[in-house]
This record gives sequence, C-alpha cells and structure tokens, in this order.
Amino acid sequence: NNIDLDMNKFPAQTKKSSIGTRGKALPRTNTNNTRVFTGGRTYSPPSASAPLWKKSEKNIPRIKGTKSLIACCSLVILILISAEQSNKLRRKLSSWKEAVYSTTGLALPSSSSSSSSRQQPISLLLGIFSETGMDHEAQREFIRKTYLDIGDDRICTLSEFVRQTEEDYYRVCTVPYTFVIGAGGDNQPTTHLEDELSPLTVETDSRGNVDSEGPVGDCTYLNIRENINDGKSPTYMKFAAQIADEYGIDYISKMNQFPASLSMYHLFQFMNDDLPMAPYNRRMYGGSPVVSYKHDSIYASGRGFYFVSADLAAYVGLHLSPEERTALADSKNPAEDMDMGSFIYSNPNPIKFVNLSSANIFSHNLMSDKNTIMDKMRVWEIWNADEKVGQLYNSINFPFFDLYCDILSSEKRF
Repeated sequence: NNIDLDMNKFPAQTKKSSIGTRGKALPRTNTNNTRVFTGGRTYSPPSASAPLWKKSEKNIPRIKGTKSLIACCSLVILILISAEQSNKLRRKLSSWKEAVYSTTGLALPSSSSSSSSRQQPISLLLGIFSETGMDHEAQREFIRKTYLDIGDDRICTLSEFVRQTEEDYYRVCTVPYTFVIGAGGDNQPTTHLEDELSPLTVETDSRGNVDSEGPVGDCTYLNIRENINDGKSPTYMKFAAQIADEYGIDYISKMNQFPASLSMYHLFQFMNDDLPMAPYNRRMYGGSPVVSYKHDSIYASGRGFYFVSADLAAYVGLHLSPEERTALADSKNPAEDMDMGSFIYSNPNPIKFVNLSSANIFSHNLMSDKNTIMDKMRVWEIWNADEKVGQLYNSINFPFFDLYCDILSSEKRF
C-alpha cells in the first residue's frame, strides 16, 4: 500500500493480462520498439532484411589455436593408420584362409557358393561298406527295409541328393546314403592311384552286375580291388571329398554293413544339436574312442560308425599320397579304423574329436549271422522301438534284450 505506481508508464491492460499464467511477467514494448523484460534484459527484434535461417555464431564450432589444429590432424592420421592396419589384417586372414584350403585340398569357395550353402541344413554322407555276392545283397536289402526305411524324407540315396541340389532351391534330404563296394577286380590295386586315366568309380561290380534290388544310385562302385584294411577307406574318402566339394556336403561318415545298426532319429538329433555347419565344421572327427598306445593317440572305432568333416576327408583322400598313407599305416597289424586315425592326426592342425560312446547312434553286433531275415527284423524292431522319444533299449535298461537275442541265435552277444 505504501508503493506509488505510475500506471501511465504501462499500456492499458488488465492485471490478468500483464501477468503470465504461471506468475511470470510478460514483456512490454517501449517507445524505441525494444521489448523489455522485468528482469532488465533487453533485445531488439531482427530486422526484416536479416535471414531467419542464420545460426547463432556461438553454436558454430571453430578451431581456435594451433593446439586444436594439431589435435584434429592427429585424429585424422590415427584414422588412416587404423584403416591401413585393418586392410593388412584382412589380407593376412585371406592368405591364411587360402593356406588352410590348400592344405586340406579343397577348392576355395566363392561368395555365391558360400551364401547358398548357408541356406541349406547340415548334411552328412552315410557310406555303408559292402561287398559283392548274394549274401551281401541280402544284407543290403535288410538295411534298406530297416533303418533306411523309416518314412523320413531326410534320408535319401546319393543320386536323389544330387538331383535335389541341382534342381531344387531347398534340399529336403540331409543324410544321403550309398553302399560302397570295391568293384575293380583282382587286377586293380587296393587303393586308387594318382592316375587321371583310371576312373575313380565304375558302373558295375567286378562281375559286371548291378544291384537291381535297390533304387537307382543306391551303390557306389569304387575302381579298386575289394579289401577291408588296405586302401578302401581312403579311396572312399577321396570320392566323398569330391562329392562334398561339388554338392555342399558337410560331413562324411563310414558305417559297417553288418551286423551294425543305426538309429536315424538319434543321428538327426545329434546333427541338429551338436554339429556346426560350414564354415565352422573344420577338422572334426568323431566316433567311439579307442586308445592307440602305439601312436599315442585315440581313434574312432570302425566296428560301427564314425565320421569326419569334409576338409579332413579331402586331407586323407586328396592331400595324402598313397606312399604317405602307406608310411603312416601299421604294416604288421593293419586295421582300417586305427590307420584312419593315424591319417587324420598327421594333419598339422588341431583335431576336434567328438565322443559318441554314449550317444546311442549306432549298435554293433546287434544280431548274429545265424539269424534268419525275419529274426533280424524282429530284433531290430525291438532295438528301434522307442528311439523316437530319445531312449534306446540296451542291456542296461532292457534286461530281457540279451535273453531274446540268445533265444534267436543260441549265443550271447552283449
């Protein structure tokens, strides 16, 4: 009440209009066209000729002084050096990749082939070793009616796998199989030599016959003399490496024809859960481990099933010469599986071994040769009964299984 206000100095307006809604005083305009705030700060409105888009000078960063200029130049130099180091590292990785592929014997994949291979699921070539003769034909027919015939499109012949790769955009088959037979005759060597004039495979067996019971492309006839421990497996690895490189197969496996049996559902589960796809499937070797005291290493037992990655198959079949394999093999007591382990571990790079002793993927000595075909079918159905839910019957969780086999063959096998 003691303050004398000269209301003539303010324009005619109500008290409500002179005070903001939040209690802040609104600016007023004096006679010099300058807006004045109650805080005492003044500013002049921009002239009509001044551009509205011009930024404030204090918002424009400037390089002031020699130190700032040197710092910016140093930053640019560091960026250029890091880019050069990155290019050097990229060239080193490229040369290392070429060296790895030259060591394994595989062709360096192009960007288009690698991109297309990533779209396909993991694949494994199942090579079932067989021979010529009526008995072996009956065994092949038994295998076709058991674990190769479970109504799953992921199993197919090798020729069907090749057709799907060439014609279809997406392959359904992931486990192509083929019966591997030595069909060169008695005059051929036991292993395929480095001779371009000698084909790796032939059309028929040594007697000029073709297994007509199975589908077309069911058998692979190697151009070597039939044998077990003297070069058949490396020749198969050579054939499989060429097929894998051409049609994008990730793993190569070897399976005994008889009396071993395979659980395809467990094999599918193992492939999906534990096997990496290309290009991360390098130098992998798996099976039931056996200790080799002579070579101070372990190897995968050949009594049932073992597998290698495609690069190791190329190393054994293509990179190692027959003379080098002969020097690595055991000349006194040759054994196909132990010699294969020696070939693989001669690779100068580390080998990743996968233990399949508890995987229940295969079973050896499931039945005797004395069993009839019907008895073999019944034994296989019992062994294969519950594999879809991930549990195989064996002598531990199915105590009457041994007794059932003994009744059929009158001898114990477990």
